[in-house]
Amino acid sequence: MDKKSLILTLLHLKGWGAKRVYLYVQRYNYDYEKCVNGLIEELNEEEKSAFKHELIFSKKTIELNSQVGTKVCCILDNEFPKKLYLSSNPCVFLFYKGDISLLSQKSISIIGTRKPDSYFVEKGKIATTYFAKKGYVIVSGLALGCDTIAHSACLDVGGKTIAVLPSPCDNVQPTSNRQLAQRIIENGGLLISEYSTGSTMTKFNFPQRDRIQSKLSEIILIIQANDQSGTMIATRNCLKDGKRVYAIKGNRISIVHNYVDIDSPEELEEITKWIF
Repeated sequence: MDKKSLILTLLHLKGWGAKRVYLYVQRYNYDYEKCVNGLIEELNEEEKSAFKHELIFSKKTIELNSQVGTKVCCILDNEFPKKLYLSSNPCVFLFYKGDISLLSQKSISIIGTRKPDSYFVEKGKIATTYFAKKGYVIVSGLALGCDTIAHSACLDVGGKTIAVLPSPCDNVQPTSNRQLAQRIIENGGLLISEYSTGSTMTKFNFPQRDRIQSKLSEIILIIQANDQSGTMIATRNCLKDGKRVYAIKGNRISIVHNYVDIDSPEELEEITKWIF
C-alpha cells in the first residue's frame, strides 16, 4: 500500500469522505507511516474488513487510470497544494493529466455563463490575455462559453491554464471541447478531476468542480453571469473562504461588489495585488 491507495481507500469507506480524511491525516501531521499505523486504533473490526476490500479496488482504480494516461495525486504528496484542503469542503485526491506543478503557481480563476453576449466575449478575451501575459495561470472549468474563452485566450498568448473537470480526464465533457483539452496538455497545461476513468457524470459533479475552481485561486473574475447562474456556486465558495470576487463592468450580481473596467490597465493591475 502506498500513499495514494491509502487515501483513495479511506475516501471509499462508509462514513468517511474528504473532510474526515483531511482531519485524519492532519492528526498524524501528514506522515504516511503514522497514518498507516493509526488505522489499528482508528478503525473497528468491520471497518478494517471493509478497508481491505476497498484497498484492492483502489489499487485497481489507480492502475486503470494509469492505462489511459491519467495520474493521481493526494493530500500526502508534496505537490498537492494546501489550498485544496485547508479550507471549507476540502479536496484530498485528484486525477490529472499534464503539469501538476501548476497547482502551486499564482493563478486567477476566470469563469462565467455558457452563453455570454458578444460584448462580454470580447472583454473576457482582453482580461484573460492581460493576466496570462503577466504570467498568471488561468483556471477555469472547460465548459462552453466563458470557460472556453478563458482557456483559449490564455493559450493564444502562450500562457498556462488549468481545466477543472466535472468528468474523468480521459472523457472530457462537453465532447466539443476535447480538442481544447488536448491543446491545454500539449501546451504545458493541466487537466484535473476528482473522478476516475469510467465514472458516470451526474448533476452533482458540477458544484463539486466549481468548489475546486474557487480553492485554486485567491481571485475569481466573472466574465458574465447573473444571480441564477451556476457560476454563483464558485462565487459563494470563494467569498466563504474570504477571497475576492470581481466581475466585468456591465454585470449585475447581487453578491458581487467589485467590478472592473477591462479597458482600464490601472483597474486590472489593482486585481494583481490580491493574487498570492
